[in-house]
Amino acid sequence: MGDINNDIAQLIEMLENSLDAKGKLDAISRLACVGTGEATAVLAKALETEEEPLVREALISALLLCNTEAVITEMVKVLRKGNACSRRAALEVLAYKCWDGIGQIILKQVLQNSEGELDIKAGFEGSSYLGES
Repeated sequence: MGDINNDIAQLIEMLENSLDAKGKLDAISRLACVGTGEATAVLAKALETEEEPLVREALISALLLCNTEAVITEMVKVLRKGNACSRRAALEVLAYKCWDGIGQIILKQVLQNSEGELDIKAGFEGSSYLGES
């Protein structure tokens, strides 16, 4: 294995430039094995834009293998800015990653505002996603 930064850069390029699901699935599985914060951010970004159901499911599975703190942080970002399909996927990932005490603690920390209070709606203002218009 070479330099991990070069490896991640190659996998990012492979994921972004693959024209078929097979190439994307290969990159996704390799990024999941890396599992770092950078790899998690790349997988989360891909989850927001990917339309192929098989690839989306692979992205969800890959995120479940990555660093819990990085995954929770990235999924909260998706919840706050993603489309409906991406938000559903983020909720699915969070349901698995936050089942234990550690995941719940991390989620609380990520959702705290500058005053230390939980701010679940931050970033959702004016969104019909929360039942508001």
